[in-house]
Amino acid sequence: MPAAFNPIVTRCEDFHCSHLLFLEPRVVLEDPTTLTLLLAARRSVRVKARPVVGPLLKEKKNGKVNFVYEHGEVSQWDDIITSRTLRGSMRVAEVRMVRLVKKYSLELLMTDEGKVEQHVNTHIRPGYILSTKGFKEGKKHPDLWGLNNNKAMWARRYIHPHLYKIIAGEATAEELGPDLYYVPFFTERFCRELIEELEHFGKWQDKDKDDREESHLYTSTNINLSQIGFAQEYEMVVLSLKKELLATLYGGYRGVPQSTLLFVLKYSPNTHYNTFKYHLDGATYTFNIALNHNFTVRS
Repeated sequence: MPAAFNPIVTRCEDFHCSHLLFLEPRVVLEDPTTLTLLLAARRSVRVKARPVVGPLLKEKKNGKVNFVYEHGEVSQWDDIITSRTLRGSMRVAEVRMVRLVKKYSLELLMTDEGKVEQHVNTHIRPGYILSTKGFKEGKKHPDLWGLNNNKAMWARRYIHPHLYKIIAGEATAEELGPDLYYVPFFTERFCRELIEELEHFGKWQDKDKDDREESHLYTSTNINLSQIGFAQEYEMVVLSLKKELLATLYGGYRGVPQSTLLFVLKYSPNTHYNTFKYHLDGATYTFNIALNHNFTVRS
């Protein structure tokens, strides 16, 4: 166990705790009873109390799990759980990511981890492990770029839950006019973080000064999503959700969503352009997403 845990162990001893739960940042726990389940698994009446016990966690994209079955071997879900049909509690060489440790085992765990008996309970599956791939350095909110590698977390955090109900036919979209709908698409957290990311980038550009490769024909102050490296992530959302939404709203329409230019407009008193005029651009449909509430509509 890394020496960085020493202060934590010392604090546990100072407070006379009976157990210590180690939880790494990459873990997402969705079951609020996880600690209760681990305590019950450690105190199993069938065998002596286990000094270290952990749940079964999996990294969704590559299948890696949170334990080492034999020393030096990083276990794979299919090999250990499915192929060998192991169920319940099993002894492993090392539990990783999440583990509940009995206080009397802490000192030995810190000095010689191999001598401490460790178990994983395959019945306890409270969440999953986040992938660190795709992490964008230098970004204010790097989790915005996690869609490809952490799809479940990204969707839960950034996609409005009411959108799924509309797609499934469990709710109806607000119809503002003929073929014109209001639909909650992203969460407020997504909108806030995207605005902050754009302001962090800061290179807002006006049409009359636009020398970008993806230039604009319309009077506006804007940043292209490609400039912050976010166009691919947005298009992944388009392919996975807009297609189903269009079919729901427009009676089975199954056109393949395509976007040639993705950008965010900025309206504020200190920008050169404060309007986006009506125009024809040849699009079959358009999505306009309001990122905040702080604006005034003028006729």
